[in-house]
Amino acid sequence: MNKKLIIPYIISIIILVLLAYHSYINKTGWFKEIIITIFVITLFLLTSKKTYITPLIFSLLCTDLVLNALGTFGFYYKSPLLFGYDRLTHFFGFFGFTLFSYNYLNHKKINLPTITVFILVFLVSLGLGALMEISEYYSAILSNVSDINSAALAGPTFGTSNYAYNTNIIGQDPWINTMQDLISNSLGSLTAIFMIFLYKTFKKNISFKQ
Repeated sequence: MNKKLIIPYIISIIILVLLAYHSYINKTGWFKEIIITIFVITLFLLTSKKTYITPLIFSLLCTDLVLNALGTFGFYYKSPLLFGYDRLTHFFGFFGFTLFSYNYLNHKKINLPTITVFILVFLVSLGLGALMEISEYYSAILSNVSDINSAALAGPTFGTSNYAYNTNIIGQDPWINTMQDLISNSLGSLTAIFMIFLYKTFKKNISFKQ
């Protein structure tokens, strides 16, 4: 375990516990999802040495998971931003995941051209994004959701929010939302790859210190 991750971990857990309490008291349907999020962040921390997670990458991943958990306030249904709230969480999440993936492969010192590594990381990100969309669809079915369109439009990553399922969003087909999610994932990943490229160009050899 990387001890440098303790402070961002504690901050994230405190926020998530408060959000879980809010969800439980107000019955927003996000309680289970937030508990899962706490487990995921703890797993990141415990495996940080083996997966080469740095304080920067860990903070980015935790921030995205906390942003997602803020959906307990209904942000996925009514965004506080000028654009859809899930545009932010998808973009930010895959930005951090791409940095994580590249850093992991960089430490493994695989003998591949840089462009090949970039393509590999991007394709892995696309694959993960597709799996997330499939999981949202089937979580809606397994939860006996009567309005799958609303669940697909407003549902969170793990697809457990009753709040999202009980909404009635009109004017947008669920496949449009899915495509917007995938595009946001791609833009987040490509932005991270571009920043790595710039860093490598000016620093010659990128290496996120642990």
